[in-house]
Amino acid sequence: MKKLLFFLCFFSISVSFFSQYLIKNFDDGSITSGGWQTFWSGANPNIGEWEILFGNIAKASNYSNFNNYACESWLVSPSIDLSSATAPFLIFDNDVRYMGSQLELYISSNYDGVSNPNVQGTWINLTNFVQNWDSDNSSWGFVSSGNTDLTNFISSSVTIAFKYIGTNIDGATWEIDNIIIDEPPCIISPPSPPDPCLVTYSSISNSNRIVWERSINNAIDSFYVYKKTAQSNTYQKIGAVQYSDTCVFDDLNSNPLVQSSKYKLSYLDTCGVESSMGNFHKTIHLTINQGVGASWNLIWSHYEGFGYNTYNIYRGNSQNNITLLDTIASSLNSYTDINAPAGQLFYQIEALTGFVCDPSRSYSSTKSNFINNQIPTSKSEFKRNRIKYYPNPTKENITVSLNNYNGNIKTEVYDLIGNRLQTTNETTISLRDYARGIYILKVAYGDRIEEIKVIKD
Repeated sequence: MKKLLFFLCFFSISVSFFSQYLIKNFDDGSITSGGWQTFWSGANPNIGEWEILFGNIAKASNYSNFNNYACESWLVSPSIDLSSATAPFLIFDNDVRYMGSQLELYISSNYDGVSNPNVQGTWINLTNFVQNWDSDNSSWGFVSSGNTDLTNFISSSVTIAFKYIGTNIDGATWEIDNIIIDEPPCIISPPSPPDPCLVTYSSISNSNRIVWERSINNAIDSFYVYKKTAQSNTYQKIGAVQYSDTCVFDDLNSNPLVQSSKYKLSYLDTCGVESSMGNFHKTIHLTINQGVGASWNLIWSHYEGFGYNTYNIYRGNSQNNITLLDTIASSLNSYTDINAPAGQLFYQIEALTGFVCDPSRSYSSTKSNFINNQIPTSKSEFKRNRIKYYPNPTKENITVSLNNYNGNIKTEVYDLIGNRLQTTNETTISLRDYARGIYILKVAYGDRIEEIKVIKD
């Protein structure tokens, strides 16, 4: 059954209409309608050629009668005029089942429109520029490719093509649908600049985390994150997050143990125009000093950005084992733990938001840095002085090794939201099935745990 990966949103802003340059959805039951062509070569006639499935999906498969057959099959678009475009993109739905070669995407600006693409035209491979290829070959289900930027190929005659390859040994079944070349709208009446939902401490990355709500607006390209500098009222851009990505950013250059920080957001629209910055949010910075006898004094800076009534004070013997010690009014910013037990103690301050934030409605409070009464909980605890890891960035695997250590290594992989994705005792760790982005690896060996940041391309 055909699955359309579209959604409809209603906006309270005015935008220009999309400029659609190509659409092919196969709803007419034809592979070649609208000027599309197929080119096939193989060992067994027509096996592997692009064909219609269920009356409205394009399919290519080299499997027949319990055998795979070597073949090459092209699906070629008509010529497309992009001369009036400014930021065109290609998007399509794709689905793969069974083991076999990756479906390939090509583009040409000099194809003659009739010849076999193997022998005519200069074809540029865009396969690796597609954001999302379906990677689950064990079940059916379309995924959206995401937008593939065609700005570098603007001309009066552009042709795209999909190339399927099968062998005598294996062959995937690929399905595609809803092939569109479009132009994003520009914002005419822009929405208000975005504000953080909250900023907080991330124990996963040991840094400040900025969380915000995604505005429902397909004219926004990305969000920019700004941090206040040492100069008065001056903010510096420290990162960007694509509109389609999770609305979370970890300031990996921050050190929450040293000071609080202020953050603002802006957005970049699809026409390259940046909005003004919104309101700032400021983190809680917690410090400690010894009081009279065995007591400990906690002092912190107030959170700024949303209203709240109380602070929760937590205490424990490790960062992973803290419990609520007390709750005090939000007008106060100090507390003395007069009945502190002996030994190393960890403290953290929390302010409840009274609401929940994206992603997955999972953020309902902001937290300070951890502080303890004996050993500074600073980034020195996470020094990567022994761990080697490569390649970084990686497209698939990351290898972890330690100098002068022959014992067991256990690695846990986390996303930036804090979800544990896998645990392994292998030194070569596969990130193949994960989306592009930043991941945190917690590497445990002996009596130590160290964290490293890796980037999946």
